[in-house]
Amino acid sequence: MQKRAACKESHPNLWDISSAGHISAGDDSLISAVRELQEELGLTVPEENFQLKSQTKQQFVLHDGKYIDNELVDIYLVQMDVDLSTLKLQVEEVSDVKYVHWTELKRMVQNKDPAIVPGDYKEILSICEKQFAN
Repeated sequence: MQKRAACKESHPNLWDISSAGHISAGDDSLISAVRELQEELGLTVPEENFQLKSQTKQQFVLHDGKYIDNELVDIYLVQMDVDLSTLKLQVEEVSDVKYVHWTELKRMVQNKDPAIVPGDYKEILSICEKQFAN
């Protein structure tokens, strides 16, 4: 997970799934995913390492209902061993990183942990359970 920077407009200083961003005009979601991982964490990962796991729609209401964010969300999984101390965090986006087992994320969501970005984690948890539960 990555901790959102204190300067972020939405959900500053909260832990979020790693890594996310918006698609630039003319790009597709895979190109954007590769770019966001490089920008936010300093990881250069080849496109072939990204596994598209899901495509969903989500809506977030922010700023006491003043802002409605409608998103098409493509979820990719990248599996690799990374020494967190080698990451180059984009300070405008990320203030910290940590490994969290998917079962711990599930517990955090179930307990409505105030340290994580509120949201719908059902799809992510479903993907993790299918991929990693033995």
